[in-house]
Amino acid sequence: MRELPGAERMAIFTRANATISYLKDQEIELKRTRTDAEFWHI
Repeated sequence: MRELPGAERMAIFTRANATISYLKDQEIELKRTRTDAEFWHI
């Protein structure tokens, strides 16, 4: 997948996933996205 003809750069990322965390008695919804290091160079 990394050797796509004609592509100068290529990155991989995921869509945001909701995650629930708790701080004391407060519920906090976080959106988490994952990516590779190349994403930050594009």
